[in-house]
Amino acid sequence: MRVVWCLIIGVVLLGCKTPREMPVLSTEQLTILKDISETPPHQIEPGDRLMIRNLNWLSPLFPDPSSSGQMRSSPTNDSGYEVTVNKAGSISMPEIGFLKVVNLTSLTLADTLTVKYQNTINNPLFEVTVTNLQVQVLGAVSQQGVYALSDENQTLGLILAKAGGIRFTETSGKIQIIRQAGTSQRVIEFSIETLADPRILQQPIYHKDVIYLPPSQESVRSVKLQRNLVVVQPFIILLNFTFLILTFLSR
Repeated sequence: MRVVWCLIIGVVLLGCKTPREMPVLSTEQLTILKDISETPPHQIEPGDRLMIRNLNWLSPLFPDPSSSGQMRSSPTNDSGYEVTVNKAGSISMPEIGFLKVVNLTSLTLADTLTVKYQNTINNPLFEVTVTNLQVQVLGAVSQQGVYALSDENQTLGLILAKAGGIRFTETSGKIQIIRQAGTSQRVIEFSIETLADPRILQQPIYHKDVIYLPPSQESVRSVKLQRNLVVVQPFIILLNFTFLILTFLSR
């Protein structure tokens, strides 16, 4: 009887568990931008990895690797100063300590560093690059996977090229760009036929976007059939082997 009551209590507790909130999805059509320069720049967020360079190589901060007798500030490499934005949205910089950078653009941060270091080094001139920008490409492409954005302004055509191109015989005829927007997700959907318009290929792709080319029902059925054949094949081989043995013994 005690076991029964425990099972009942367990079921009640599971039923009372707060369901996980799913992101709100909203589907819309692609809005064509005339120029990729219209795209808003990436705003720095916690977890971003930054490469900070002082372009004035005569400065004692992050000097040119070929210069001698000057100390480099850690952690650095030959490209500059590498730092990760912490959960509080700050980074730790030599000489000036912690600096709040969340929601700044790379250009704004570069200008801020120039002001912060103007009394520390001569003629500071900084460049900031976010090095962890990436997108996912899934579905009917040659190579699904995660692809790094070498620049904040990447185009749809370039990302599809990185993925090895589209498998047109396997697509359902649609392309979806799943884009995070706060706690919700926007699904931007358009026909694959519109790729004939060069403006579509020039549409901007942002950090954390998911480009999804839904496969056709025929290709999905083909994949399922191939998987079933892989499962059944050992049994077919076994049956054939058994049939050969029985045939040999019956002689």
